[in-house]
Amino acid sequence: MMSNHLDVLHDVTNPSPLTQVDELQRVPECYRPQVDMMLRETIRRLWGRGPGPEDFALWQSLEERIDENDPGGEMQAVWGATAAYLDGRVQRTPEQKAGREPEMSLAASTAFLQVVTEIGSGRRLEVEEVPTRWNLAIGISTGAEKSSTCILS
Repeated sequence: MMSNHLDVLHDVTNPSPLTQVDELQRVPECYRPQVDMMLRETIRRLWGRGPGPEDFALWQSLEERIDENDPGGEMQAVWGATAAYLDGRVQRTPEQKAGREPEMSLAASTAFLQVVTEIGSGRRLEVEEVPTRWNLAIGISTGAEKSSTCILS
């Protein structure tokens, strides 16, 4: 996912796909920043965190969150649409698409889609409590703006 992040981002938001036109509903291109955030959060969750307090602070500070002031749940809808697209797009077994090998192992695709589903449903990752002195995370503003003409259908 880290090595082909941009390819996945462009696939999810491709306005003129050549394949899988009828099978999959892509996310409108104007929501690319929100899709990018969701993919980065997927990577963060799959990567995990180290055991030390500095590792925890960094891991926590990199969390991508849905804005609490998300008007009408738009960002959550984009993340949900991204999750639905990826669930339909990721090939888990060779039998799903004859003549084409899966992009990743069954175990990897299962873990990936589990995390994507969690994020798409709006579920924040549950982490164990840590001592207060370890909680050094700061809020991060994404600054992601959307076009007022973009509609998620």
